[in-house]
Amino acid sequence: MKKRILIFAGVALSLIVSTYASPEGDGKSRPNPEERVARVLENNDADADGALNAAELEQFIVQMKEKRKEHIAKMRAKHEEQKTKGPHGESWKNRTDAERAGRLLEKFDVDGSGSLDSAELLEAFRSLRDRKHRAMHDHGHGHEGPPPVSEE
Repeated sequence: MKKRILIFAGVALSLIVSTYASPEGDGKSRPNPEERVARVLENNDADADGALNAAELEQFIVQMKEKRKEHIAKMRAKHEEQKTKGPHGESWKNRTDAERAGRLLEKFDVDGSGSLDSAELLEAFRSLRDRKHRAMHDHGHGHEGPPPVSEE
């Protein structure tokens, strides 16, 4: 019985850490560990004895698994939406190559010549690389489409 409780406690703690401790990139600050534990006890200590027994831990684990599934589904949906959207929300996949080229010219043809010289092309490549890097850093994977066009 003690072994089962320890296993439940270990799983519960790992779920607490993965659910509450990892930032989601939403800019919100996370509560400190003491606040998290207090919240977990407040929400899951059914018999109000100040501790989680095996049944309460099991229920907590079920709740955390469900929250994690919902979070993963939400992040996947967000990724799929971002993957198919262009800089202004329109579908990037539905654009023609000519439209895509036009968007790149709008953004990077600084001298207005109607073409990208080596310096402008280099800037376009850097911008695309930086955009992909930010997307991978922010979301854990790449992002299709060109960088956003500024609305100057």
